[in-house]
Amino acid sequence: MKQFKIPKLEKKRAVRDDLKDLRRESILDAAEFLLAKQSIENISMMDVAKTIKLAKGTLYIYFKTKEELFLSLLERVYLRWFEDIETWVSSEQHITATSFASYIVESFNGKSSLLLLLPYAESIFEKNISLERIIEHKKMVTEKLTKVSRQISQKMDNVQTEKIALSFLFVHAAVVGLYFKSFPTGIVADALKKLDLYQWKLDFKASLQIMLEGVFSKLFQN
Repeated sequence: MKQFKIPKLEKKRAVRDDLKDLRRESILDAAEFLLAKQSIENISMMDVAKTIKLAKGTLYIYFKTKEELFLSLLERVYLRWFEDIETWVSSEQHITATSFASYIVESFNGKSSLLLLLPYAESIFEKNISLERIIEHKKMVTEKLTKVSRQISQKMDNVQTEKIALSFLFVHAAVVGLYFKSFPTGIVADALKKLDLYQWKLDFKASLQIMLEGVFSKLFQN
């Protein structure tokens, strides 16, 4: 899992927009740093504030709730992931269902934050956030998803953009379904060790490859 250094925060009062953006990014860095060390359930807004020596009240100026903070972090890692996909697409002459599935599997290398956040996208992030913020989030994801799906369509025998966009929903579902089976933690991991049941522990990448190849080959049929 990627290791993060404790983020440094500019202590001067953030007045200019560029300084506010830097402070916001520092807060997100702190949340990502903590996420690499413990589960979301155990991270509080106070923990985030203490990590960068920021007053808790100041933290709430940027993010109204813990859920909004981690939704913003998800958006950041999502955007980076989509950027990587776009780079891959531009380098390919022709994309098949198999090559697409293989790339998606490999694209999660070094994306521990994305893997840790995706399982919570629906169950936690959308519970304590305003409707306006949810709509903003959905619009952002839809815009990026449509753009990259259109680019993939042009190199996949003109498979409909809508089908490719739908394939990303299957990716999300597959990752969420496989992640906890592949990386059991806490008391579940202890139980598996004591009962010598680790043969039931899935290999995440291999399992994801199998699932995506099957789904993509069926979904992309003309």
